[in-house]
Amino acid sequence: MSEVDKLLAEIHRNHENLQDKFPNLLVLRADHCLLQLHTMMRSGSVSRDQFIFSAHHVLRRLVFEALNLVPYTPCSVTTPTGHEFKGLRTDSQICAVSILRAGASMERIIR
Repeated sequence: MSEVDKLLAEIHRNHENLQDKFPNLLVLRADHCLLQLHTMMRSGSVSRDQFIFSAHHVLRRLVFEALNLVPYTPCSVTTPTGHEFKGLRTDSQICAVSILRAGASMERIIR
């Protein structure tokens, strides 16, 4: 087992205790990409642009995981080439509320 795999396993073990206490808690899968993004954000030598890039990617993953929890209904659409595509449509409209100092950074991603 590599050092990275050991670190990912340790992260996963710590979150399981929280998930037992809070059953509605969703923890992003701690894969190599997420770990790399967090490493860049925590580095003292990272540039402002690299930090923003990494933070936006982490937030985008968080928003996508949240959208996976929204109820969807199967639907069909016709593509520009005239073919039918079977996909999904949200059951209701989605509303996002910004929380000062926390949620404002997600506004651009949600739009």
